[in-house]
Order: sequence, then C-alpha cells, then structure tokens
Amino acid sequence: MTIQDQITQAANAAGVPASLALAIAQRESNFDNNAVGSAGEIGIFQLLPSTAAQLGVDPTDPTQNIAGGVAYLAQLLRTFGGDTQKAAAAFNCGPTCVSNAISQGGSNWAAFIPSSTQAYVVGVTGSLPSAPPAVQSAVSLPTITAAPPTAPLPASTPPPAMVQAGVIDWEPFAWGGVALFGFVILRRISQAL
Repeated sequence: MTIQDQITQAANAAGVPASLALAIAQRESNFDNNAVGSAGEIGIFQLLPSTAAQLGVDPTDPTQNIAGGVAYLAQLLRTFGGDTQKAAAAFNCGPTCVSNAISQGGSNWAAFIPSSTQAYVVGVTGSLPSAPPAVQSAVSLPTITAAPPTAPLPASTPPPAMVQAGVIDWEPFAWGGVALFGFVILRRISQAL
C-alpha cells in the first residue's frame, strides 16, 4: 500500500476529507517519511515532536505519522467548525495563530495570518476567503500619479508658510495623502490575497 493510500484510508476512517489530508501531506513533505523540517518537524505530515507526543505517535514511523497527522487535522477541523481553510492555516501556523487572526479580522481573518501561511492555504485548498467588498472595490481606484515636479526655491527665499491665520495649506500634503491611501489599500489587497 502506498503512502497516499494509507493517508486516504486514515482520512476516511477519521471523517477527514482525503483530498485535504493528501494536499497537506504533499505540501508538508511531498509524502517523504524521511523529511525533516528546520524547526524539527518529522516525516510525512511534518509533526513536531511535541505534537507527536500529544497525539501518542512516533513521528518516525510512517504509519503512526500518518495516523497522527490525520488525527491532528481532524482536531483542527473540529476546532474551526469544519472550515478547511482555517484548519489548513492552523496546521501550518498553529491554532492560536488562526484564532488570533479571527479575533482581529473576523471574516477577513486571512489578512491577519502570516503571508507564508496564506501561500500555504492557497497551495493546499486552492484559495483564501474572499476579501470584503470595501477591499475588492479598491482594485478599481484610479491610477495614482506623482505630483508634477516643482522648481526648487532659491536659498534666500524662506519656505512658504504652512499655517496662515489658523488655516492650514493642505496642498503640499495632498499628493502624499493620496499616495499613502493607495499604499494602504494595496497593502490590504495583498494581505487579503
């Protein structure tokens, strides 16, 4: 029986979508039981020794690694109400990371997980949750152009007054504000993706 067959069998027995378990195992180790991660993750599902101990499995044994990886995935699916994207994110960055992201972002929780975890979720599930309408509409904003260059003031000319009689001259700030607004919107869009 192949590793993929063992994962499918374990997933079916645990009530976990086999396609999700297979995608996570492939992303984690490419089904290699000898894979070792930079943080000490071991085997097919790249279980940390502490996680493997909590699950009561030997991560170096392929059958136990698969059983532990699928059991952990089942726990995450239960924790996050069957949401495969949240479970996949939690498999990568931990359930606390995802819970904190949900607390911060609500339905836009994916914008609050690390970008590496966002890429992981897309690689495993094929997508991230949609960005909220306010962020999606920002895509159609007009192109921001730089302010036209101005001639430098002669050294003997004092700078123009920014405040005259309690009124602020906003013109020097206008282009910077537009650029900052565009930067914030673009950053939100990239985080949502």
